[in-house]
Order: sequence, then structure tokens, then C-alpha cells
Amino acid sequence: MVTDRVADLTMDELKKLITTLIQAERQVWPGQLQGKEADEALAWTLRHIIELEPGQPSTLEMLREDRDR
Repeated sequence: MVTDRVADLTMDELKKLITTLIQAERQVWPGQLQGKEADEALAWTLRHIIELEPGQPSTLEMLREDRDR
């Protein structure tokens, strides 16, 4: 699936995107995020993804509600 918005990604697509970004970071900044450190950063990020319950508003939806008040 190709989408223009992160909010439209499935959880699997989001995890794949995060993994790709961290792996790309290793190449762009050699020596800054390498080996075990990069693996730990990826693992931490994937463990801390917040999954909303069905029907629970996203952060974006709550911001829009506040803006519209």
C-alpha cells in the first residue's frame, strides 16, 4: 500500500517504515548509530509504539477537536 499520510499506514507498515529509517540512519551518519546501539534503538522504538483501542481518537483527531472549539 502506498499512502501520503503516516496516519493511513497499518501497524505493520509503520513498523517497516521505522525499521527502514533506522537502517538508513546507519548509512547516512556512519559511526553515530552502529551495530548493537542501532538494534537497541530500533527495538526500543518498536516496543513503545502506542496502539489505540478501536474507536479511540488519535492525537491528530483530538488536536483538531481542540482547534475547532
